[in-house]
Formats: sequence, structure tokens, C-alpha cells
Amino acid sequence: MDTRIALRSVTLITGFLIMLVSGALFAFSSIGEDLETRFQYTSQQVNFISAFGNAALYLCYLAVGPIYDARGPVVTMIVGAVTFGAGFLCMSLAYDGSITGGGAGYGAMAFYYFVCGFGSTAVYMAALAVNMANFPITLGGMISGSLGLAYALSATLYSQIRASYYAQDVSGYLHFVTVSVFAVSIAGAFSLFKVPLTMAEQARPKGPEKVQVVVADKFHIGSTNTIDERSHIIQPRLSATKQAPWGSKHHLGADDEAMTASPKRVSVAKPGPAPEVEGMTPLEILKSPLFHIYATICIFQQGLTYYSNVATIVQALHPNTDTASSIATHVTILSIAGCFGRLGFGGGSDVMIKYLRLDRSLLLLVATVIQWIPLFILGFGGNVSDGALMLCSVMVGVGYGASGSLFPALIADFFGFKSYGTASAFTLIGCPVGIFLSNMLFGYFNDRATQQNCSGSACYQSAFIVFVGLQAVTVLLSCALYWKRGRDKRRALGLVHPM
Repeated sequence: MDTRIALRSVTLITGFLIMLVSGALFAFSSIGEDLETRFQYTSQQVNFISAFGNAALYLCYLAVGPIYDARGPVVTMIVGAVTFGAGFLCMSLAYDGSITGGGAGYGAMAFYYFVCGFGSTAVYMAALAVNMANFPITLGGMISGSLGLAYALSATLYSQIRASYYAQDVSGYLHFVTVSVFAVSIAGAFSLFKVPLTMAEQARPKGPEKVQVVVADKFHIGSTNTIDERSHIIQPRLSATKQAPWGSKHHLGADDEAMTASPKRVSVAKPGPAPEVEGMTPLEILKSPLFHIYATICIFQQGLTYYSNVATIVQALHPNTDTASSIATHVTILSIAGCFGRLGFGGGSDVMIKYLRLDRSLLLLVATVIQWIPLFILGFGGNVSDGALMLCSVMVGVGYGASGSLFPALIADFFGFKSYGTASAFTLIGCPVGIFLSNMLFGYFNDRATQQNCSGSACYQSAFIVFVGLQAVTVLLSCALYWKRGRDKRRALGLVHPM
């Protein structure tokens, strides 16, 4: 076997294993009730811990992204392994009484969980970024979807391990998580290899000797822009080429040549080597309208709030009963549905680009709508049946998984690979605001309703009515993002006069 193929295969398999442990934080529902009982936390305090850890999954990109860009996957993985293991170790020591006093308070526990989130972000970032760079962008959706499948399975893996082997031993479970995330992550640090595409691999293997790319004179893109015909993508930034003002890849159809006015022709030899894709600089990313729209979408998405509070919903609908098995079922449903969402939407986005020539952002719009529907059901549907709640878990899992799978490919589409880690960090930096807002709102409404001796949907309904409005923001902005991508494409073809 060719050495390059072997190294890419090892890296992909390693990435899959890393993803299986990096999503351990999504199994928080399996220990949330135990923490509340053990330390006499309120619902809002448990939500604070969960929100703090989940916020780290986004906020820590700001530190992890530049580390990856500057130092590569090995250093990033080692940093991730140490912090990931240390965070869970402190949580386990606090639970079994080795850490007492303020060190076992909900604020300290939230900090430990935040450290876990930092480690999870680091190992996730390293495994994903190196694999995305090792394969053509035309396979970006499939690669991110495949790795995302393992990431989504992580919650099921850990929740089932808890239910099967540590049902009455939370401290033992936390020790197991500590060892597993550290061992897999530190081993992965020395099993991830950067194998960049060769010039020949970037070139189209078949096709005419030369293709003509037509660009309107009134909208200058550059004198040497090249099209990768496999995906019909104008690269966001090419060597020795000034970047297009909108700064992202655009998909062109076969008949676009006939549609442009005042054309000038740029010859691109085929099947010669394709130029290296550099991507945007951090400053260019911050100036891009795509960045501001997409970052705001990420802030207001509500899927993660459901993940964190599904146990509370189940307990509200079935008071005074043992809900452990039902909670485990919903965590499993969320995880499996997330797998289908990640793999289906990730691979589907590649098909859309290659065969339908539609922009990947269309599937982001679909994903936000799918996550919106369960919020309506829980906000306005009263005491839902077990079947209806399972449907909600399926839809949230699919929608949230799809959004996660599309994120790496959209970042590459919008901003390229030059500052890939930094672009991811910038886009997700505001997400903790949305996470804290949503989780604190849920905790506030739930505590207030509990004090009034609520029952059934009355314990959570008010929160989800608010979430319907917050998710509406993401739906509207997803529409705007898809419209802008289409408008940028028409600009590239000279069909829209640049402003």
C-alpha cells in the first residue's frame, strides 16, 4: 500500500477513536441527577455546571484553534489529553469526598467540567482538522460526517457503560471516564499524521485539455483564478491571487459561461496541478459578512439545551417513578439520531455540491428547521406522550448532529484552510452566550415552576416557548446565509452588479 494512503487511513481510524471519547460530555444527563442528590444542588445549579462545560466546547476554540494552527495536531492532542483527564479526575475526587469544602461546590464543579470541555475541544479539533486537510474538499462533508458519527455515538457509549457497569457507582464511572479519555487522547497524539494533498491529487483526473472560466469584467476576481472542476468551487484564496471580495468558494454550473456579460476568459490547464488553497487571514475572516451571519446562527441554536435537560423533562412527565432507564433511552436516541444526521447531512452536502450544484448552506437551513419543530411540540403541546417525546429526541438529534457535521465543511467553504482553527474559534466564540442564556432560562423557569408544585409540562413549558423564539433567529439567519451565498454566486457570474 502507498505510504500516503496508509498514513491517511491510520489518521482517519485514529480520528474515529478520538471522537468516540471526545463527546463524553454529552452524557452529562446520566450523572446530573446524581450530582443534584449528592451535593444538594438546585436544578439551576446543575444547569450552570452543564452550561459551563458545554460553553467550553465553543469558547475554548479561541485558544485551541491558534494552538493547532501554530503547533499542529501532536501538541494540541497532548494539551487536550492532559486537560480532559484532569477535569474528570477532579470531578471524581470531589464526588467521592477526596476534595471537600469549596472545592466540591457547584462553582468548582463547573470549573472542573469547563476544563473537561477544553480538553474535549482540543482533541476534537486536532482529529477533525488534520483529517479534513488530508482529503479533497469534495469529500469534506463525508469526512466530517463520518467522524461526527463517532462523536455522536460517544454519548450513547458512555451512558450505556454507566447504566450497565456503574449504575450504583458514580465515582467509579467518573474514574473510568478519566482513564479512558486520557489514554485514548494521549495515544492519538502520536497516531495523527498530516498528509497534505499532492498537486496531482488536487488536479482533475479526467477532462478536456483546457476549460474556459468566464468572469464579468465589472466584478474583478483576479487574473489567475482556478476552478476545481470536481466540485465546481472557486477556491477562497489562491496563491499569488487577490481574494474575491466575498471571500468564499462559489459553485458554478456548466452553462454559466453563456450567462455572463462582458466576459474575460481565464485559461486553466487540465489536468495540470491545482494551486495551493490558502484561505483567509484572521482579519479577512472578521471582515466577512458570512462570518457574522454564521457566528450568530451558532449562538442561538437550541439543540444542546435539549441534550442537557432531557432528563428533567422525562422526570417532569413521570414523577415519583424510576426514570433512569427512560433517560438512558433518550440519550441513546439522541446519540443514534445524531449519527444519522451527521453522516447523512455530511455526505449529502457533498452530493449537493457535485451533482446538484447547490450550496451546502441549504442543508444548514434544513437542520435549523428540524430542531425548531420539537421546541414547538414541547412549548405548546402540553403533556406529550412517550412516543412524541421520542420523536422530539430523534429530531433534535438529527438536526443538531447535522449542524455539527456541516460546520467543519462550511468553515472550509467560507474561509479556506489557511487559518482553519482560528476561523472555527472566531465563529464559535459567541456560543457560550447562547448556551448560558438558554440553560439559565431553563433552570430559572423549572425552579420557579417546581416551587409552585408544578406537574407535567408545566415544569418546562414556559422555557420552551422562549426557545421557540430564539430558534426562530437561527432559521431566519440561515435563510439569509443561503440567499447571500446564492447572491455571491450570481455576482461571480456577473449577474449582480457589485455594491
